[in-house]
Amino acid sequence: MFRNTELDQLLLRPDKDTMDVYVKAITAKMLNEKELIAKELESHGVLTILTAPEHLSVSVLNKYLEIKARGML
Repeated sequence: MFRNTELDQLLLRPDKDTMDVYVKAITAKMLNEKELIAKELESHGVLTILTAPEHLSVSVLNKYLEIKARGML
């Protein structure tokens, strides 16, 4: 699963008005829900990687090493 890095950047912008506060709250909720989905999948035995697209190669390699260390491969 990919993290939406544009949403991460949106959370770092300063608020200009009330609408920005609402948008940030909804954005934070969306990002949190995606993390919860990934954790729920993991808890049911589904191997998951939640990462930014530019970190995919490193994340996949780390997950592979984790799987190898657990003796699942």
